Amino acid sequence: MQSACRGKRGKEASLSILPTCTSLPDCNYDSDTDSSVFDDVDQDFDTANIESEDQRLEIWLHPIHGLPQNSDLEVTPLRIAKDETLSDFGYASLQEPLMTMGVKCRLVKGYLRAGDTGKHSFSMSLLHATVLSTSKVPSDSSLSVVRIVQHKCGDDESDECEGWLLLCKCEDCLALLNLFGSHGCERSLFQQHYELKLDQLLGVGGAGEVYIAKEVKASCDFAAKLVRGKTTDEKLAREVRFLAVAGRHENIVHFYWSFDDVSKSADIRMSCLLFDYYSRGDLYTQVMKNGPYQGQAAFRLLYDLFTALKHIHRLGVIHRDVKCGNILIGDEGQMVLSDFGCAVSLTEQELLTVRTGSLGYCAPEVYMGLKQDTKVDMFSTGVTAFIAVSKQHPFPARSAASIMRRTVSGRVHWKALEDVNEQVRDLLTNLLKVDQLMRPSAEKSLQSIGFIKVGL
Repeated sequence: MQSACRGKRGKEASLSILPTCTSLPDCNYDSDTDSSVFDDVDQDFDTANIESEDQRLEIWLHPIHGLPQNSDLEVTPLRIAKDETLSDFGYASLQEPLMTMGVKCRLVKGYLRAGDTGKHSFSMSLLHATVLSTSKVPSDSSLSVVRIVQHKCGDDESDECEGWLLLCKCEDCLALLNLFGSHGCERSLFQQHYELKLDQLLGVGGAGEVYIAKEVKASCDFAAKLVRGKTTDEKLAREVRFLAVAGRHENIVHFYWSFDDVSKSADIRMSCLLFDYYSRGDLYTQVMKNGPYQGQAAFRLLYDLFTALKHIHRLGVIHRDVKCGNILIGDEGQMVLSDFGCAVSLTEQELLTVRTGSLGYCAPEVYMGLKQDTKVDMFSTGVTAFIAVSKQHPFPARSAASIMRRTVSGRVHWKALEDVNEQVRDLLTNLLKVDQLMRPSAEKSLQSIGFIKVGL
Protein backbone atom coordinates (compact mmCIF):
# COMPACT_ATOMS: atom_id res chain seq x y z
CA MET A 1 0.00 0.00 0.00
CA GLN A 2 1.21 3.48 -0.89
CA SER A 3 2.42 5.40 2.14
CA ALA A 4 0.35 8.39 3.16
CA CYS A 5 3.34 10.67 3.67
CA ARG A 6 4.11 12.25 0.32
CA GLY A 7 5.89 14.95 -1.63
CA LYS A 8 4.19 17.24 -4.17
CA ARG A 9 2.21 16.20 -7.20
CA GLY A 10 2.60 18.18 -10.40
CA LYS A 11 -0.22 19.27 -12.68
CA GLU A 12 -0.61 18.86 -16.41
CA ALA A 13 0.33 22.05 -18.20
CA SER A 14 0.41 23.29 -21.78
CA LEU A 15 3.71 23.29 -23.69
CA SER A 16 4.48 24.11 -27.31
CA ILE A 17 4.60 20.44 -28.31
CA LEU A 18 1.22 19.65 -26.75
CA PRO A 19 -2.22 21.16 -27.24
CA THR A 20 -3.85 22.64 -24.19
CA CYS A 21 -5.69 19.82 -22.42
CA THR A 22 -9.00 21.47 -21.59
CA SER A 23 -12.02 19.60 -20.31
CA LEU A 24 -15.02 18.99 -22.51
CA PRO A 25 -18.42 20.00 -21.09
CA ASP A 26 -18.84 18.49 -17.63
CA CYS A 27 -20.68 15.23 -17.13
CA ASN A 28 -24.31 16.38 -17.02
CA TYR A 29 -25.52 13.72 -14.66
CA ASP A 30 -29.13 13.76 -13.65
CA SER A 31 -29.36 14.02 -9.87
CA ASP A 32 -32.15 11.45 -10.03
CA THR A 33 -29.94 8.82 -11.69
CA ASP A 34 -30.84 5.48 -10.14
CA SER A 35 -27.97 4.30 -7.97
CA SER A 36 -29.18 0.74 -8.51
CA VAL A 37 -27.00 0.63 -11.62
CA PHE A 38 -24.24 -0.33 -9.22
CA ASP A 39 -26.16 -3.39 -8.10
CA ASP A 40 -25.21 -5.12 -11.34
CA VAL A 41 -21.49 -4.63 -10.78
CA ASP A 42 -19.59 -7.79 -9.88
CA GLN A 43 -18.13 -7.00 -6.47
CA ASP A 44 -16.77 -10.44 -5.61
CA PHE A 45 -13.34 -8.85 -5.42
CA ASP A 46 -14.49 -6.95 -2.31
CA THR A 47 -14.53 -10.04 -0.15
CA ALA A 48 -11.32 -11.39 -1.63
CA ASN A 49 -9.33 -8.22 -1.09
CA ILE A 50 -10.44 -7.35 2.43
CA GLU A 51 -11.14 -10.82 3.80
CA SER A 52 -8.03 -10.98 5.96
CA GLU A 53 -8.40 -7.43 7.22
CA ASP A 54 -12.11 -7.86 7.87
CA GLN A 55 -11.51 -11.00 9.92
CA ARG A 56 -8.84 -9.33 12.03
CA LEU A 57 -10.97 -6.28 12.83
CA GLU A 58 -13.73 -6.99 15.30
CA ILE A 59 -16.83 -4.80 15.30
CA TRP A 60 -19.84 -5.05 17.62
CA LEU A 61 -23.25 -3.47 17.51
CA HIS A 62 -23.72 -1.74 20.85
CA PRO A 63 -26.16 -3.56 23.22
CA ILE A 64 -28.09 -0.32 23.65
CA HIS A 65 -29.81 -1.18 20.35
CA GLY A 66 -31.29 -4.42 21.67
CA LEU A 67 -30.13 -8.01 21.52
CA PRO A 68 -31.00 -10.21 18.52
CA GLN A 69 -30.62 -13.34 20.65
CA ASN A 70 -33.40 -12.06 22.91
CA SER A 71 -36.69 -12.61 21.05
CA ASP A 72 -38.38 -9.91 23.11
CA LEU A 73 -36.10 -7.15 21.83
CA GLU A 74 -35.78 -5.73 18.34
CA VAL A 75 -32.60 -4.22 16.96
CA THR A 76 -33.57 -0.55 16.77
CA PRO A 77 -31.57 2.57 15.84
CA LEU A 78 -31.15 5.65 18.00
CA ARG A 79 -31.98 9.25 17.24
CA ILE A 80 -28.52 10.87 17.17
CA ALA A 81 -27.64 14.56 17.01
CA LYS A 82 -24.27 15.96 15.96
CA ASP A 83 -23.63 17.57 19.34
CA GLU A 84 -24.68 14.56 21.43
CA THR A 85 -22.21 13.12 23.96
CA LEU A 86 -21.69 9.54 25.09
CA SER A 87 -23.18 10.31 28.50
CA ASP A 88 -26.49 10.96 26.75
CA PHE A 89 -26.80 7.27 25.90
CA GLY A 90 -27.11 5.97 29.48
CA TYR A 91 -23.88 4.00 29.84
CA ALA A 92 -24.32 3.85 33.61
CA SER A 93 -27.37 1.61 33.18
CA LEU A 94 -25.52 -0.94 31.03
CA GLN A 95 -23.99 -4.05 32.54
CA GLU A 96 -20.43 -5.13 31.79
CA PRO A 97 -18.74 -6.46 29.83
CA LEU A 98 -20.01 -4.56 26.81
CA MET A 99 -18.36 -6.85 24.26
CA THR A 100 -20.19 -9.96 25.45
CA MET A 101 -23.50 -8.07 25.42
CA GLY A 102 -23.03 -6.60 21.95
CA VAL A 103 -23.58 -8.42 18.68
CA LYS A 104 -20.60 -9.01 16.40
CA CYS A 105 -20.89 -7.42 12.94
CA ARG A 106 -19.44 -8.54 9.64
CA LEU A 107 -18.56 -6.53 6.55
CA VAL A 108 -20.00 -8.03 3.36
CA LYS A 109 -19.64 -6.28 -0.01
CA GLY A 110 -19.88 -2.79 1.44
CA TYR A 111 -22.62 -3.62 3.95
CA LEU A 112 -22.18 -3.82 7.71
CA ARG A 113 -24.39 -6.63 8.97
CA ALA A 114 -25.27 -8.35 12.24
CA GLY A 115 -27.76 -10.90 13.43
CA ASP A 116 -30.13 -13.04 11.38
CA THR A 117 -32.82 -11.91 8.98
CA GLY A 118 -35.96 -10.15 10.07
CA LYS A 119 -36.61 -7.67 12.85
CA HIS A 120 -33.65 -8.92 14.90
CA SER A 121 -31.08 -8.15 12.19
CA PHE A 122 -28.98 -5.11 11.34
CA SER A 123 -27.75 -4.12 7.86
CA MET A 124 -26.32 -0.79 6.74
CA SER A 125 -24.72 0.29 3.47
CA LEU A 126 -21.44 2.09 4.19
CA LEU A 127 -21.83 3.88 0.87
CA HIS A 128 -24.72 5.87 2.33
CA ALA A 129 -23.41 6.28 5.89
CA THR A 130 -21.57 9.01 7.79
CA VAL A 131 -19.27 8.60 10.79
CA LEU A 132 -20.01 11.49 13.14
CA SER A 133 -17.38 10.83 15.82
CA THR A 134 -15.33 8.28 17.75
CA SER A 135 -14.65 8.24 21.49
CA LYS A 136 -13.36 5.94 24.20
CA VAL A 137 -16.01 4.10 26.16
CA PRO A 138 -16.25 5.77 29.62
CA SER A 139 -16.45 2.46 31.46
CA ASP A 140 -13.75 0.65 29.45
CA SER A 141 -10.76 2.60 28.11
CA SER A 142 -9.71 -0.31 25.90
CA LEU A 143 -12.82 0.12 23.76
CA SER A 144 -13.90 2.83 21.31
CA VAL A 145 -17.42 3.69 20.27
CA VAL A 146 -18.18 4.90 16.76
CA ARG A 147 -21.26 7.04 16.13
CA ILE A 148 -22.52 6.35 12.60
CA VAL A 149 -25.70 7.45 10.83
CA GLN A 150 -27.33 5.96 7.76
CA HIS A 151 -28.08 9.35 6.23
CA LYS A 152 -26.55 12.80 6.67
CA CYS A 153 -27.76 14.95 9.52
CA GLY A 154 -28.86 18.46 8.68
CA ASP A 155 -26.67 21.54 8.85
CA ASP A 156 -28.04 22.52 12.26
CA GLU A 157 -26.11 21.06 15.22
CA SER A 158 -29.41 20.12 16.88
CA ASP A 159 -30.66 18.12 13.88
CA GLU A 160 -31.16 14.45 14.59
CA CYS A 161 -31.02 11.43 12.35
CA GLU A 162 -31.26 7.68 12.66
CA GLY A 163 -27.98 6.18 13.78
CA TRP A 164 -26.06 3.43 15.50
CA LEU A 165 -23.29 2.94 18.03
CA LEU A 166 -20.54 0.50 17.12
CA LEU A 167 -17.89 -0.90 19.43
CA CYS A 168 -14.31 -1.83 18.55
CA LYS A 169 -10.94 -2.14 20.23
CA CYS A 170 -9.13 1.19 20.51
CA GLU A 171 -6.10 -0.24 18.71
CA ASP A 172 -8.29 -1.19 15.74
CA CYS A 173 -10.26 2.06 15.53
CA LEU A 174 -8.15 3.82 12.87
CA ALA A 175 -7.93 0.74 10.64
CA LEU A 176 -11.66 0.26 11.00
CA LEU A 177 -12.38 3.85 10.01
CA ASN A 178 -10.10 3.61 6.97
CA LEU A 179 -11.86 0.40 5.94
CA PHE A 180 -15.24 2.15 6.25
CA GLY A 181 -13.93 5.10 4.23
CA SER A 182 -12.64 2.91 1.40
CA HIS A 183 -16.17 1.55 1.05
CA GLY A 184 -17.57 5.06 0.56
CA CYS A 185 -18.53 5.97 4.11
CA GLU A 186 -18.47 9.72 4.77
CA ARG A 187 -16.85 11.35 7.77
CA SER A 188 -17.52 14.56 9.72
CA LEU A 189 -15.27 17.03 11.57
CA PHE A 190 -12.59 17.51 8.89
CA GLN A 191 -10.96 20.38 10.81
CA GLN A 192 -10.37 18.15 13.86
CA HIS A 193 -8.47 15.53 11.90
CA TYR A 194 -6.70 17.39 9.06
CA GLU A 195 -5.05 20.71 8.37
CA LEU A 196 -5.66 21.98 4.85
CA LYS A 197 -2.58 23.58 3.24
CA LEU A 198 -4.14 26.14 0.90
CA ASP A 199 -0.66 27.45 -0.02
CA GLN A 200 0.25 24.02 -1.46
CA LEU A 201 -1.89 23.64 -4.57
CA LEU A 202 -1.36 20.34 -6.38
CA GLY A 203 -3.67 20.76 -9.35
CA VAL A 204 -6.81 22.37 -10.76
CA GLY A 205 -9.55 20.61 -12.73
CA GLY A 206 -13.10 21.07 -13.86
CA ALA A 207 -14.44 19.57 -10.62
CA GLY A 208 -12.28 21.55 -8.16
CA GLU A 209 -8.78 22.00 -6.77
CA VAL A 210 -6.40 19.53 -5.13
CA TYR A 211 -4.34 20.62 -2.10
CA ILE A 212 -2.13 19.09 0.55
CA ALA A 213 -3.95 18.04 3.72
CA LYS A 214 -1.84 17.13 6.76
CA GLU A 215 -3.17 14.67 9.30
CA VAL A 216 -3.07 16.40 12.68
CA LYS A 217 -2.02 13.42 14.82
CA ALA A 218 0.37 11.59 12.49
CA SER A 219 1.64 14.63 10.52
CA CYS A 220 1.27 12.64 7.29
CA ASP A 221 0.34 14.28 4.00
CA PHE A 222 -2.69 13.44 1.88
CA ALA A 223 -4.14 14.84 -1.34
CA ALA A 224 -7.45 16.61 -0.74
CA LYS A 225 -9.77 17.25 -3.68
CA LEU A 226 -12.00 20.19 -2.77
CA VAL A 227 -15.41 20.75 -4.35
CA ARG A 228 -17.55 23.79 -3.58
CA GLY A 229 -21.32 24.11 -3.63
CA LYS A 230 -24.32 21.84 -3.11
CA THR A 231 -24.86 21.35 -6.85
CA THR A 232 -21.87 19.02 -6.92
CA ASP A 233 -23.23 16.63 -4.28
CA GLU A 234 -24.50 14.08 -6.79
CA LYS A 235 -21.32 14.18 -8.89
CA LEU A 236 -19.21 13.74 -5.76
CA ALA A 237 -21.39 10.88 -4.58
CA ARG A 238 -20.99 9.21 -7.98
CA GLU A 239 -17.21 9.51 -7.84
CA VAL A 240 -17.16 8.02 -4.33
CA ARG A 241 -19.31 5.10 -5.49
CA PHE A 242 -16.92 4.33 -8.35
CA LEU A 243 -13.89 4.64 -6.06
CA ALA A 244 -15.54 2.27 -3.59
CA VAL A 245 -16.22 -0.24 -6.38
CA ALA A 246 -12.84 0.01 -8.13
CA GLY A 247 -10.50 0.67 -5.19
CA ARG A 248 -8.17 -1.58 -3.23
CA HIS A 249 -5.97 -2.22 -6.28
CA GLU A 250 -2.31 -1.19 -6.55
CA ASN A 251 -2.89 0.58 -9.88
CA ILE A 252 -5.96 2.53 -8.69
CA VAL A 253 -5.56 5.61 -6.50
CA HIS A 254 -6.17 4.78 -2.83
CA PHE A 255 -9.25 6.59 -1.51
CA TYR A 256 -9.64 7.22 2.23
CA TRP A 257 -12.60 9.45 3.05
CA SER A 258 -15.14 11.94 1.85
CA PHE A 259 -16.03 14.95 4.03
CA ASP A 260 -18.87 17.44 3.61
CA ASP A 261 -17.84 19.92 6.33
CA VAL A 262 -14.40 21.19 5.22
CA SER A 263 -15.31 24.88 5.45
CA LYS A 264 -16.13 26.50 8.80
CA SER A 265 -18.00 29.33 7.05
CA ALA A 266 -21.78 29.05 6.97
CA ASP A 267 -21.79 30.83 3.60
CA ILE A 268 -19.45 28.37 1.85
CA ARG A 269 -20.34 24.72 1.34
CA MET A 270 -17.17 22.71 0.70
CA SER A 271 -16.77 18.96 0.34
CA CYS A 272 -13.56 16.97 0.09
CA LEU A 273 -12.26 13.62 -1.10
CA LEU A 274 -9.09 12.40 0.61
CA PHE A 275 -6.51 10.32 -1.29
CA ASP A 276 -2.96 9.06 -1.02
CA TYR A 277 -0.39 11.72 -1.90
CA TYR A 278 2.28 10.73 -4.44
CA SER A 279 5.70 12.35 -4.13
CA ARG A 280 6.76 11.54 -7.69
CA GLY A 281 3.88 13.48 -9.19
CA ASP A 282 2.02 12.51 -12.35
CA LEU A 283 3.06 11.03 -15.68
CA TYR A 284 2.87 14.33 -17.54
CA THR A 285 5.27 15.98 -15.12
CA GLN A 286 7.66 13.03 -15.29
CA VAL A 287 7.76 13.00 -19.10
CA MET A 288 8.25 16.75 -19.38
CA LYS A 289 10.99 16.71 -16.74
CA ASN A 290 12.88 13.50 -17.54
CA GLY A 291 12.01 12.77 -21.15
CA PRO A 292 10.25 9.84 -22.86
CA TYR A 293 9.83 6.42 -21.28
CA GLN A 294 12.04 3.79 -22.94
CA GLY A 295 12.89 0.10 -22.57
CA GLN A 296 11.66 -1.59 -19.40
CA ALA A 297 10.15 1.70 -18.15
CA ALA A 298 7.88 1.78 -21.22
CA PHE A 299 6.91 -1.85 -20.60
CA ARG A 300 6.06 -1.11 -16.95
CA LEU A 301 3.98 1.91 -18.03
CA LEU A 302 1.91 -0.10 -20.51
CA TYR A 303 1.54 -3.10 -18.22
CA ASP A 304 0.28 -1.02 -15.29
CA LEU A 305 -2.19 1.02 -17.37
CA PHE A 306 -3.67 -2.08 -18.98
CA THR A 307 -3.85 -3.82 -15.60
CA ALA A 308 -5.79 -0.90 -14.09
CA LEU A 309 -8.20 -0.78 -17.03
CA LYS A 310 -8.74 -4.53 -17.06
CA HIS A 311 -9.69 -4.26 -13.39
CA ILE A 312 -12.29 -1.50 -13.78
CA HIS A 313 -13.64 -2.79 -17.10
CA ARG A 314 -14.25 -6.19 -15.51
CA LEU A 315 -16.40 -4.32 -12.99
CA GLY A 316 -18.41 -2.63 -15.73
CA VAL A 317 -16.83 0.80 -15.20
CA ILE A 318 -15.55 3.18 -17.91
CA HIS A 319 -13.10 5.81 -16.65
CA ARG A 320 -13.55 8.27 -19.58
CA ASP A 321 -10.71 10.59 -18.60
CA VAL A 322 -7.48 8.59 -18.94
CA LYS A 323 -4.65 11.08 -19.54
CA CYS A 324 -1.09 11.80 -18.45
CA GLY A 325 -2.24 14.18 -15.72
CA ASN A 326 -4.48 11.50 -14.19
CA ILE A 327 -1.73 8.87 -14.00
CA LEU A 328 0.18 9.18 -10.72
CA ILE A 329 3.59 7.62 -10.05
CA GLY A 330 3.89 5.40 -6.98
CA ASP A 331 6.92 5.07 -4.72
CA GLU A 332 8.03 1.94 -6.58
CA GLY A 333 7.44 3.44 -10.01
CA GLN A 334 4.02 1.87 -10.55
CA MET A 335 1.38 3.74 -12.56
CA VAL A 336 -1.74 4.68 -10.56
CA LEU A 337 -4.99 5.66 -12.27
CA SER A 338 -6.78 8.54 -10.53
CA ASP A 339 -9.77 10.92 -10.91
CA PHE A 340 -13.01 9.01 -11.43
CA GLY A 341 -15.05 12.22 -11.72
CA CYS A 342 -16.32 11.39 -15.21
CA ALA A 343 -16.59 7.63 -14.80
CA VAL A 344 -19.76 5.84 -15.86
CA SER A 345 -21.24 2.37 -15.54
CA LEU A 346 -21.89 0.34 -18.68
CA THR A 347 -25.47 -0.08 -17.45
CA GLU A 348 -26.15 3.68 -17.52
CA GLN A 349 -27.30 3.74 -21.12
CA GLU A 350 -28.48 7.35 -21.03
CA LEU A 351 -25.00 8.58 -20.09
CA LEU A 352 -22.99 6.65 -22.65
CA THR A 353 -23.36 9.37 -25.30
CA VAL A 354 -22.41 12.31 -23.05
CA ARG A 355 -19.40 14.17 -24.49
CA THR A 356 -16.96 14.30 -21.62
CA GLY A 357 -13.24 13.89 -21.07
CA SER A 358 -10.14 15.93 -21.91
CA LEU A 359 -9.47 17.49 -25.29
CA GLY A 360 -6.77 15.66 -27.19
CA TYR A 361 -7.31 12.38 -25.32
CA CYS A 362 -10.91 11.57 -26.26
CA ALA A 363 -11.81 8.84 -28.72
CA PRO A 364 -13.48 9.76 -32.04
CA GLU A 365 -16.85 8.40 -30.91
CA VAL A 366 -16.84 10.81 -27.96
CA TYR A 367 -16.44 13.86 -30.23
CA MET A 368 -19.12 12.49 -32.57
CA GLY A 369 -21.61 11.89 -29.75
CA LEU A 370 -21.83 8.16 -30.45
CA LYS A 371 -22.39 5.43 -27.88
CA GLN A 372 -19.31 4.73 -25.76
CA ASP A 373 -17.93 1.53 -24.28
CA THR A 374 -14.67 0.48 -22.64
CA LYS A 375 -12.81 1.09 -25.92
CA VAL A 376 -12.85 4.87 -25.25
CA ASP A 377 -10.44 4.18 -22.38
CA MET A 378 -8.22 2.16 -24.69
CA PHE A 379 -7.99 5.05 -27.16
CA SER A 380 -7.16 7.52 -24.38
CA THR A 381 -4.54 5.10 -23.09
CA GLY A 382 -3.07 5.01 -26.58
CA VAL A 383 -2.77 8.81 -26.56
CA THR A 384 -1.29 8.73 -23.04
CA ALA A 385 1.29 6.08 -23.96
CA PHE A 386 2.12 7.90 -27.24
CA ILE A 387 3.01 11.03 -25.28
CA ALA A 388 4.93 9.03 -22.66
CA VAL A 389 7.19 7.26 -25.18
CA SER A 390 7.72 10.21 -27.56
CA LYS A 391 7.12 13.41 -25.59
CA GLN A 392 4.90 14.46 -28.48
CA HIS A 393 1.16 14.41 -29.08
CA PRO A 394 -0.43 12.13 -31.68
CA PHE A 395 -2.83 14.89 -32.83
CA PRO A 396 -0.84 18.16 -32.75
CA ALA A 397 -2.90 21.18 -33.80
CA ARG A 398 -3.42 24.85 -32.97
CA SER A 399 -7.13 24.77 -32.16
CA ALA A 400 -9.62 22.52 -30.44
CA ALA A 401 -11.56 22.06 -33.68
CA SER A 402 -8.40 20.95 -35.50
CA ILE A 403 -7.54 18.45 -32.74
CA MET A 404 -11.00 16.92 -32.99
CA ARG A 405 -10.88 16.77 -36.81
CA ARG A 406 -7.50 15.04 -36.75
CA THR A 407 -8.73 12.58 -34.13
CA VAL A 408 -11.93 11.70 -35.99
CA SER A 409 -10.08 11.28 -39.30
CA GLY A 410 -7.26 9.24 -37.69
CA ARG A 411 -4.47 11.58 -38.79
CA VAL A 412 -1.85 10.48 -36.26
CA HIS A 413 1.60 12.09 -36.07
CA TRP A 414 3.37 8.75 -36.59
CA LYS A 415 6.71 10.41 -37.36
CA ALA A 416 7.06 11.05 -33.62
CA LEU A 417 7.46 7.30 -33.06
CA GLU A 418 10.36 6.73 -35.47
CA ASP A 419 12.75 5.87 -32.62
CA VAL A 420 10.24 3.83 -30.64
CA ASN A 421 10.28 0.03 -30.43
CA GLU A 422 8.43 -1.47 -33.43
CA GLN A 423 6.19 -3.66 -31.28
CA VAL A 424 5.21 -0.66 -29.15
CA ARG A 425 4.39 1.24 -32.35
CA ASP A 426 2.20 -1.64 -33.52
CA LEU A 427 0.32 -1.70 -30.21
CA LEU A 428 -0.25 2.08 -30.29
CA THR A 429 -1.42 1.81 -33.90
CA ASN A 430 -4.15 -0.60 -32.78
CA LEU A 431 -5.11 1.47 -29.74
CA LEU A 432 -5.54 4.62 -31.86
CA LYS A 433 -7.84 3.02 -34.45
CA VAL A 434 -10.78 5.25 -35.38
CA ASP A 435 -13.09 2.22 -35.43
CA GLN A 436 -13.61 1.25 -31.79
CA LEU A 437 -14.34 -2.35 -32.78
CA MET A 438 -10.79 -2.61 -34.12
CA ARG A 439 -9.16 -1.54 -30.84
CA PRO A 440 -7.95 -4.28 -28.48
CA SER A 441 -9.42 -4.64 -25.01
CA ALA A 442 -7.29 -4.14 -21.91
CA GLU A 443 -7.06 -7.91 -21.49
CA LYS A 444 -5.87 -8.50 -25.06
CA SER A 445 -3.43 -5.59 -24.75
CA LEU A 446 -1.95 -7.27 -21.68
CA GLN A 447 -1.44 -10.42 -23.69
CA SER A 448 0.52 -8.36 -26.23
CA ILE A 449 2.76 -6.96 -23.54
CA GLY A 450 4.64 -10.25 -23.13
CA PHE A 451 5.80 -10.11 -26.72
CA ILE A 452 6.79 -6.47 -26.42
CA LYS A 453 8.89 -7.17 -23.31
CA VAL A 454 10.92 -9.74 -25.19
CA GLY A 455 11.78 -7.18 -27.85
CA LEU A 456 12.76 -4.37 -25.50
